[in-house]
Amino acid sequence: MKNPILKIVSLSKTYNRDVVALSDFNLYLNSGAILGLLGPNGSGKSTLVNILANIVKRDSGEIYMFDRQINENSFYYKSACGFVLEKPVYIEKLSILEYLEFAGRMYKLPQEQFEQRLHELIDIFDLGSKKDLWIENCSKGMKKKISIATALLHNPQLIILDEPFSDLDLIALGQLKEIMKKVKKSGKTILIASHNIQELENVCDDFAMIKEGKVLFQKNFEAIHKDIDKFNLENFENFVYKYIDKGYHKTLPEIAPDIKTMMDKMMVGLDRLNRTAAWAKENEVQDFTEAAIWYLKEYESTWKNWVTGDAYNKIKDALKAEM
Repeated sequence: MKNPILKIVSLSKTYNRDVVALSDFNLYLNSGAILGLLGPNGSGKSTLVNILANIVKRDSGEIYMFDRQINENSFYYKSACGFVLEKPVYIEKLSILEYLEFAGRMYKLPQEQFEQRLHELIDIFDLGSKKDLWIENCSKGMKKKISIATALLHNPQLIILDEPFSDLDLIALGQLKEIMKKVKKSGKTILIASHNIQELENVCDDFAMIKEGKVLFQKNFEAIHKDIDKFNLENFENFVYKYIDKGYHKTLPEIAPDIKTMMDKMMVGLDRLNRTAAWAKENEVQDFTEAAIWYLKEYESTWKNWVTGDAYNKIKDALKAEM
């Protein structure tokens, strides 16, 4: 975690008492990065965005922006964020320019500041020749541009987008990706929630995978490609499906705390612990993880009775991946 602009801790949300949308959800977003939140439909992505946008109330959990805890009434947070929801609402009978002017008044921007920002956004989004077009006559791709431009009007530090790639043709997709790169270059941080694997891969620096309301992993692009090589996967898409369909085998270093806890509980078995230490010394092994691999192979029938089912499965999966 380098310098998180946004940190979400143990967020939970349940609808109608029994529909769990988010459960112990944890996520962080590094300043200046584009994070892709990837997950199938119904995984909790839109619920998260709606909570962040203060449209839906969370049941529990904490949200921090630059280490300041925020709530539904945090003015600092609202002024520092821009949102584009999955299904934005437009005033169809306004022109693009009129709509942006209306949004500027809603943000209570000083006229000079608004005019300067308006010219910047018209240039970034290439809206100059179309600014007088009524919104009802705009294409889906053009409406996406208008939504993002409106979210950027008050010059926020963080932009949160829900399914921005949906219903766009190839030309509009290419334009939108270029716009996001320009927005990042201007110093903004972006969170994109989407189920579109290919488009996220091409534009994001970091990725998080959500399934059934929980984060399965969060990694940067470089770490993901190391895992793709490690598990002999063909591409990023296969890496994602490995998580969705079969679950991910964590490496032993990632679950070393689970192993250490288990071995600490077994201190009564000093003979076995001494054998592990002797083996490590004999083989000049200084890494705890390598010693743990040997121990797990030698004494599985014993250690599996000392850990919970979840920890046992994690250790077993990691061991399979190492063998």
